[in-house]
Amino acid sequence: MLKPEYGEMIQKKIEKLQNTGRLLTNCYSQDVMMQAEELWDSEKGVLFSYDDHGIKRLIYYTLEKEELGRLLKQAGGGKEYVLDFLTRNAGENKEVLESAGFQVFARMMRVSNPNCGNMLAELPVMTYFDDTVGYAADISETHEIKEKMWLVFDTRVSHLLDEDELMEVIMRKEIDIHRNQAGEIDAFLQALVQPKRFYINQIYNSAEKNVIHAMLLKRLQKYAAEGGQYLYAWVEEGNSASLKFHGKYGMKPDGMWNMVYMKEGTNSGTSME
Repeated sequence: MLKPEYGEMIQKKIEKLQNTGRLLTNCYSQDVMMQAEELWDSEKGVLFSYDDHGIKRLIYYTLEKEELGRLLKQAGGGKEYVLDFLTRNAGENKEVLESAGFQVFARMMRVSNPNCGNMLAELPVMTYFDDTVGYAADISETHEIKEKMWLVFDTRVSHLLDEDELMEVIMRKEIDIHRNQAGEIDAFLQALVQPKRFYINQIYNSAEKNVIHAMLLKRLQKYAAEGGQYLYAWVEEGNSASLKFHGKYGMKPDGMWNMVYMKEGTNSGTSME
């Protein structure tokens, strides 16, 4: 159950810890503090869970990784917990997490191209360019797109959206789709495009390979024409097909990882002392 009062407690705890030393954390948006449902506290850290569309995600702030391990051992209650963090060392926290009962669920590599705008016209995939392929999704298609995304991807890794959230994304024109002759969605592209970065968030294609390339190239050409350069995505280690696809756009692993760990708990969450 959502505990709004936990948000203020967490913030106060973080402020106290910051006055003591440098914090280790996997929190990249403070909004989740107000969604806290379970809380574990110690002298040197704080750990809380929040519900991410049915997935119990764990967020931590600690002064040392050993303290992270002690806090994580408290999380459980027969529930599945997911914890992920960004790092340049795929082995970071491995021993601490495994000793607390967590196992690697996915190892996501960031692939990027810092100069896609300069080389776009020279890429072999430009032969697939066709700006008539695909179209910007309409909010009336929200439910259908959501169902397809949740069927294709695992939200423990992909942080999928509910219909209200997806509707907002569609209204911002972040999603393009393609339909086959039967009218079914057979390809979609979710991309977050900002002046200095192009993020391929979700990509799916069951149509001919030219379809998804045409959809991506249409968005990239506009980005490049406006001066955009940096292009990136996250790809699961071992997904050779995805690595090959992104490689066609000059995207290569750049050393950044998103490590996703999972645990079946044994103890219920408790409030702060």
